[in-house]
Amino acid sequence: MMEVVIVLEQLEEEKRMRRTLFPKLDSLVLQELPKLTRFCSGNFFEFPSLTKLTISKCSMLKTFISGFAIGNTTINTENEVNAAPSLFCEKVKFPNLNFLELSSLNMNQIWNKNHEEISSFKKLQHVEVCNCSSLSYLLTPSMALGLVQLKDLMIKDCETMEHVIMAAGVEEVVETGLIFPQLNNILLESCSKLSSFHAGSDTLKFPMLKKIIVKNCLKRVRFASKFPSDKETEIADRRSEEVHVKEEPDFFIEAFFCDEVEIPNLETLTLSSINTKQIWNNQLSSISSFAQNLTKLKVANCSNLKYLFTFSMVKNFSRLEELGISGCEMMEVVILIEGTVEEDKICRTVFPKLETLTLNDLSQLATFCSNCDSLGKFSDSERVNFDTVSQKLLATQSTWVETEATKLVFSQVTELMLRLLPKFKSFFPQMHIREWPSLKSLAVIDCHGAQIVASEFSSTEMTHGDSQVERESQHLMFWISKVLIAHSQDAKFLCHQVPTLLWHSKESSIS
Repeated sequence: MMEVVIVLEQLEEEKRMRRTLFPKLDSLVLQELPKLTRFCSGNFFEFPSLTKLTISKCSMLKTFISGFAIGNTTINTENEVNAAPSLFCEKVKFPNLNFLELSSLNMNQIWNKNHEEISSFKKLQHVEVCNCSSLSYLLTPSMALGLVQLKDLMIKDCETMEHVIMAAGVEEVVETGLIFPQLNNILLESCSKLSSFHAGSDTLKFPMLKKIIVKNCLKRVRFASKFPSDKETEIADRRSEEVHVKEEPDFFIEAFFCDEVEIPNLETLTLSSINTKQIWNNQLSSISSFAQNLTKLKVANCSNLKYLFTFSMVKNFSRLEELGISGCEMMEVVILIEGTVEEDKICRTVFPKLETLTLNDLSQLATFCSNCDSLGKFSDSERVNFDTVSQKLLATQSTWVETEATKLVFSQVTELMLRLLPKFKSFFPQMHIREWPSLKSLAVIDCHGAQIVASEFSSTEMTHGDSQVERESQHLMFWISKVLIAHSQDAKFLCHQVPTLLWHSKESSIS
C-alpha cells in the first residue's frame, strides 16, 4: 500500500534546501490512496508548471510534504513538531496553480494560519472542498485577502465546518474589510454546522459575484454577522435564557444578509433547506446592493420564513425575472406590509421584468401580498406556476397590466393551475376587477381554503369534482366583485378538493 509518492534520502543541507519537482507537470491527481501519509519529504519543493491539483479519498493524508526521511523514519523540523499539521505549508509552492479540488480527506487545516503560505496559491481561480469532515474553517481573513484571482468557491458535505472564513486573530489587522475582486460563484451545500460565511464583523465586498447557492445548511446560518465575534457567546447565552418566550426578540434575529456585505452584481440567489427567519433585514440600508441586478431568486424548504419581502424593499428588485418559492411551511405571505402605506409611496409596478413565478407546496400561504389595496402590476410575466408536483401550469406569455387603479388585465393567460395551496385565498386583497380575456383552462386542485369567483360562463361546462358547481355568494378567493373572462367554446374548468366554486352573474361580462 502506497504511503509516500517520492522518498528522498538524507542529503547534504545545501542540496535539500531547494528542489524543483516535475518542471513540466501540469496536472496531478492523487485518488483512493488510503495509506498515503505524504507526497514527499524534504525542506522545500516547487511545482512551477502545475495548474490543476486533485486529492481525493486519501484518508491518512494530513500534510503534503513533511521533514526528510532517514530510512523509514521521517525527521520533522522544530516548527513542524510545534505547529498543528496543515495540508500545505511554506515548504511547497505552486506558483501557477489555478484549480484545487480536495475531497474525502481528514486534515484539520488546508493552510497554516501563517498567511504567508497562501502567497504560493495567488493564482488560484477554482477551489472545491468536499466531504472533509475535520475542517472547522477554510481560511483566515489574511489568507482570504491573498486569493485575489479566486473565481469559484464550492464547499460541500463538510459536516464540522462552522465558518468559511474565521474571525481575525489578535495579530491580524483587516483595515478595509475583505475584498474578493474576482469571485464569481459561491456554493455552500450540506454543511450541517455552518453558521456563517465569515465569523467576524468585517465588511465583505464581492464586486464580481454573480451567483450564490446555499443548500442543506441546517444550523441558524447567515452570510456574515453584524456582531463582532466576541459577542457571539453573549448572544447565544441570551437566546438560551429566552427559550420560554414564544416569539424571539428582534435583538436576536439576524437576517441572512446584513449591511456588512456588498454584492452589487448578484444575479442568482438560491437558498434551500437553511435555517433563517429573514433573508434581508427590514432596515437593511444596502438592500439595493443585493437587489439591483438580481434576476433569479429561488427559496425552498426554509421552514422558518414567514414572508420573503417587505413592501419597502420590493421596489429594489426591478430586474427580477424568475421567482420561485416552495416547501416553506411557515410562509403566510410573499410581500409583507406592516401598518399602512401612504398613497404617494405605493409602488405602482411590482417586479416589472418578472417572467416566471412559481409557488409550490406552501401550506400556510394565504395571500401573495398583505394589505395591498392599490398595488400595481406584473408587467411582463410569461409564466405563472402554482404546482407542488412539477406538472406545469401555465399562464403562457401572460401580461398583467394595471389599466385602472383597481383593475388587472391578464391579457395572454391561457392556462391557470393552483395546486396544493391549502390556505391560499388571494393574490392581492381588495383588487376589485380581474380580466382574463384569453383564459381557456382553469384548474384548482387540493386548495382547501380557496373560494373562487368568476363571471357567468353561459354555455361553458363547469365541474366541481363530479358534481355541478353550486352557485352562491361568499367571500372571494381573489377578493373581487367582477371577473371578465372571454367566451371560448373549448374552455375547460376543473376544480378538485375546493370548498366552493362561485359564480356571479350580476356584474359578469362575457365577450
